[in-house]
Amino acid sequence: MGQCTFNFNAGGKPVTVAASTVVFSASEISGDGVAAYYITVDNGDPISTIDRVRIKSAGSTIFDLSLNELISYIQRASRSNFTANTAVDTSLTIPMYILDGRGSERYSAGFPNQQSPTVEIVRNATGAVGTMFCGWRLYSDPYPFFTMATGTQTNVPANSINQRVPVNAPGLLRYFGLNLTGLDRLRLVINGQQLWDLSGQQLLESQQMEGLDGATAGDFMSFRLQEMVPVTAGNSYAELSTNAAWAGTANEFLSVTLVPQADTLTPKA
Repeated sequence: MGQCTFNFNAGGKPVTVAASTVVFSASEISGDGVAAYYITVDNGDPISTIDRVRIKSAGSTIFDLSLNELISYIQRASRSNFTANTAVDTSLTIPMYILDGRGSERYSAGFPNQQSPTVEIVRNATGAVGTMFCGWRLYSDPYPFFTMATGTQTNVPANSINQRVPVNAPGLLRYFGLNLTGLDRLRLVINGQQLWDLSGQQLLESQQMEGLDGATAGDFMSFRLQEMVPVTAGNSYAELSTNAAWAGTANEFLSVTLVPQADTLTPKA
């Protein structure tokens, strides 16, 4: 069984009152072996000053999701049912390991093996002058999978009927998420198999009944598949019907997948 170690970039990056994207590159942070990144600031800014987080592997985006999407996923997947308070909390975890796993299973996924990382934190204009720091958790053994989490625009307007949103993320789908306000019905088909077909109210009830196993609160909610299903292009999609309360085409659909890696048999040096 592997070991975890922890470190951070003590130099940090300056932040100002202006909206900006703070970038930590491969020369400043670790990538290979990372199970999670930790974002903190020294000026007391709450995490509500963060709009979006992105992680890139050798230039390719593997995480790209809003703060609400990330928090919803953490709350649904975390075995502790952890709930972040965006108005108060001043630190943020970006988990790449399997939050709902047990024992060594938790570290069967992480950052892609032997790839260079970039972490981008998109800040809005509500923060103060200070310094942002990026820390990380390293796991000593190679990961059989890497985690991919992306929120993409649905392009579904209000008052729509059976509008399809393609699910194109590679790998095995483990979680998905979407806004429930204004949602009349969701039908989720992955790899040609219909997995969900519920009204908005029924979808909410099915999620809330998860209780301590990780229910989420708020407009954007995340859901877990009982068993992972491979995403195949062309016959994987979400079909949405909406009413006037749906916020519009900018609403996003979140997919969290585990992508198999080929280089997991060679231990790290």
